[in-house]
Amino acid sequence: MRPIPTGRPRPSALRSTLILVCALLAGCSSRATTTGNYVARGAAGLPKPTMVVVEDFSVNPSAVRVDQGIGGVLRRDVSGTSSADSQVTDADGVRFGITDGLTRAIGGMGLPVQQATAQSPAGPYVVVRGQVLGINEGNRTRRTAFGFGAGKSSVRAAAQVIYIAPGAQPQLLQTYQGSVDSGHMPGLAAGAASAAGGDAAAAVANGGLQVTNAGRADVSAEAKRLGTRMAVNIGGLFAEQGWIPQSAVPRPALR
Repeated sequence: MRPIPTGRPRPSALRSTLILVCALLAGCSSRATTTGNYVARGAAGLPKPTMVVVEDFSVNPSAVRVDQGIGGVLRRDVSGTSSADSQVTDADGVRFGITDGLTRAIGGMGLPVQQATAQSPAGPYVVVRGQVLGINEGNRTRRTAFGFGAGKSSVRAAAQVIYIAPGAQPQLLQTYQGSVDSGHMPGLAAGAASAAGGDAAAAVANGGLQVTNAGRADVSAEAKRLGTRMAVNIGGLFAEQGWIPQSAVPRPALR
């Protein structure tokens, strides 16, 4: 007599499910570090700025490492785009992404903010400027096929916050470095292996693949996340100066 099914997932299915759940929690990784503080601790706060000006970060297209995998080469061949063209496109996209991420995040803290223009704001104001240190498209073919950090893309940048008051020398307040990458999401191989483990694992695998595909953002989107993450450190400085309440500073994401 055949045993009556209990309806419980097989051990292999449970293992596959746990693997995918852990992978989904990994997500993309972003971090920012304050590398220099030039404001004396305990000193009276500077007058509140009338505006925060976010400049476009400088970036040299030669700092861009384009996807050299078979998928990247084929995409450029089909579109008639050279590696140099891709470098310029990535540089522009990362520049816009960081500026957009910083501007939106700082504005959400309650301070007036704008992107840099030819005209300087009246009264004291703060400038956020920076440099993109590296852009790596990674290998999308490896990310898609294997995941878990294989072929991941990344963006690295440095930033400075400068206080400018009429009739005074610009004052450097803090410096930062930050990075973001595409993380350790599972790839197609992990999804296929999990799907073979049982119905429960297959359901998680399907969801995992959807999240992987949706979250496999290009370097422009990663740059926006980096700008948002660096704004957390900058917001901490603003709170220390008494320009915004501490509660206005968003908590950094776990990833």
